[in-house]
Amino acid sequence: MDEISFLKKLVEIYSPHGKESKASNFLYETMHQLGFKTVNTPIGNVIGEIGCGKPRIFLCGHMDTVKGRLPVKLTETRLYGRGVVDAKSALAAMIIAASRLSKKTCKGSVTVAAVVDEEGHSKGIRELIKTGVEADYAIFGEPSHLKYITIGYKGSLSLHLNVKTHGGHTSTLMMNNAIEEAIALWSKIKKDFEKYITKSLRHSITVNISGIRNTSVGQATVYLNFRYPQLEDLEKIRENLREIIGDFSEREKIEIELVEDETCPPYIADKKSKLVTVLQESIKKITGEPAHLITKTGTGDMNIFGNTYNIPTVTYGPGDSRLDHTDKEYIELEEYLTAINILEDCLKTLLEKG
Repeated sequence: MDEISFLKKLVEIYSPHGKESKASNFLYETMHQLGFKTVNTPIGNVIGEIGCGKPRIFLCGHMDTVKGRLPVKLTETRLYGRGVVDAKSALAAMIIAASRLSKKTCKGSVTVAAVVDEEGHSKGIRELIKTGVEADYAIFGEPSHLKYITIGYKGSLSLHLNVKTHGGHTSTLMMNNAIEEAIALWSKIKKDFEKYITKSLRHSITVNISGIRNTSVGQATVYLNFRYPQLEDLEKIRENLREIIGDFSEREKIEIELVEDETCPPYIADKKSKLVTVLQESIKKITGEPAHLITKTGTGDMNIFGNTYNIPTVTYGPGDSRLDHTDKEYIELEEYLTAINILEDCLKTLLEKG
């Protein structure tokens, strides 16, 4: 199976988070055929290893996608389909690049992990960390185009606010409607957090609403997510929220309960590490142009891994991240094939230099 056929078959398997079993089975069989020593984990991660000894390189990409089917279409220059950008091209590139090493003499080992649930609650990477990962370098697969290396992601705080009023019949004009109060509260929070917006993504805090649900006019729930660049920003967000909620609750004479659902700390890699240097050199060697280091507003599995293991860790992969989660996902085939060559060169150099 050639590189493009492999990616096309992977993209054709619809695998939203929570329903990755078909993709998991396909990856297990294909990686085994490519020469990996391959195992499945209890929740569906696929782990493939090539080589032995040190240095140990850990490559990790996710097989799951957001929900929503898209037609898969292959042209002379592009492949379209759900997940082709986020992030099956990056995962496929890692697998192919590592498989090429099995045909050559090399020192050390490469482990490729295809994980589940990155688009959900990162159950896949959390399982691997719980069981233990032995590595000297780590690369996570997410779209960054060919010439950009992601060295940082923002932290994430997800929470919900339960808004309770005295309720009443919707025909009563003077009633205290929890749904309307929830919308007003959301507007207040959004406006207050605008003070953190700056031109630098490294210093801005972003806030998004994921929905307002109600069980009656007397109860409603607001779901919020905050992204923040510095670890100390987390307490700043909490203090701001407590102040806003307290003032709003007292003024409107309503009850508001704040419940934190999930937190993930920010992560910034050491841009002077051997991993960053070697990957930059491989990009320059293959493309003829210099590589650039970037930080992103999102949050990924690298955050969880990087804050657990004190080893050089970056994120890299083909594709335009602006197409993530859209109905226009596509990958330039030349970019995908070039990314494979870059990763292969990077892996060879790391293994040779130790």
